Amino acid sequence: AYFEAFDSAGNLVASYRNILEWGEWQFVGVYAPQGISAIQSRFNANTVFDHVQYGYAIPEPGTALLTATAALAAASRRRRAPARPLP
Repeated sequence: AYFEAFDSAGNLVASYRNILEWGEWQFVGVYAPQGISAIQSRFNANTVFDHVQYGYAIPEPGTALLTATAALAAASRRRRAPARPLP
């Protein structure tokens, strides 16, 4: 049994060999910053994929910029709010 993952250029980014025995559950995870474009696997007839999840990572500089922009917008909005008179 094996499981392999490839990037968009066809380069192998992860490879697992002999990963399952009869009656076992096992987590197999793959992460590649450049992305994964294909997976290839070969198992016996009694093996199943239970949960396949994929997505894309948000680059850290973009996340930091978004957080900073939101913080500045919140601070600016707070300063512009008129002061409420005391009762």
